[in-house]
Amino acid sequence: MKWIFFFFLFLSFQVKAQVDVLQFEKNNFFMKIGNKKFEQGKFSDAIVEYSKAIEVCKECSAAYFKRAIAKDSLGDYEGAIMDHSSIIKLLPNHAESYNYRGALKGRLNDFKGSIVDCSKSIELDPNNAEYYNNRGLSKANLKDYQGALEDFNKAESVNPNFTLIYCNRGIVKYNLNDQLGAIADYTKSIEFKPNWEAYNYRAISKHILLDDKGALTDYDKAIEIDPSEPETYYNRAMTYLALEENEKACLDFNKSLKMGFQMAKDYLKEACEK
Repeated sequence: MKWIFFFFLFLSFQVKAQVDVLQFEKNNFFMKIGNKKFEQGKFSDAIVEYSKAIEVCKECSAAYFKRAIAKDSLGDYEGAIMDHSSIIKLLPNHAESYNYRGALKGRLNDFKGSIVDCSKSIELDPNNAEYYNNRGLSKANLKDYQGALEDFNKAESVNPNFTLIYCNRGIVKYNLNDQLGAIADYTKSIEFKPNWEAYNYRAISKHILLDDKGALTDYDKAIEIDPSEPETYYNRAMTYLALEENEKACLDFNKSLKMGFQMAKDYLKEACEK
């Protein structure tokens, strides 16, 4: 009877192995289709395929991960959070999913929840600058500027080429009234890659330090990079007012208001309708 038992046990193992192989092949088939749809920017179609992959293999974490990214791309942050939670159940030490889930919670204004998840990702992998950056963003949104500054500093020490740090840290320094430090960080961000945010925010710090001509130069550059941002026209108008160039200020206030920036309305009445 022993040998018969072992025979059936061996046969059962073979059948299980065949089923596992079949599951893997089906999962891989749907993943390939999903990845192709994802690369084409067809995120809804990709989600359908990743869901099929999950249906045939609920323990295959890669399908949850790719589906979460596709959902994130469509603005379905809650759905993406659910997928990263599923990964964490399967892989409790998956630092990347804790980080992504933390970043997604931040987008939903759950900054405390974001900090908890980002802290876990740092605990699991303390040598990833992105994790410190994301936790720093949530701390900054809670007005814990000193804590945010510490995280951005740590991110820089881990990877000084992680470019997102510098503009984010510049904004924190601005809020800590360290305008020179903020300008240094915005300049560093621009050195890596010229971008609207760094030029616009550097101009604000320059204006605070009464360097209005320098501020105008930066606003001009910001508009050159992205002319669709009404905030820049509003900010430049305020600088023109400081320089008593009211005609130019009125043009910018008008443009900003037409683009939907309502704060321009009051100044438009005060400076331009006299």
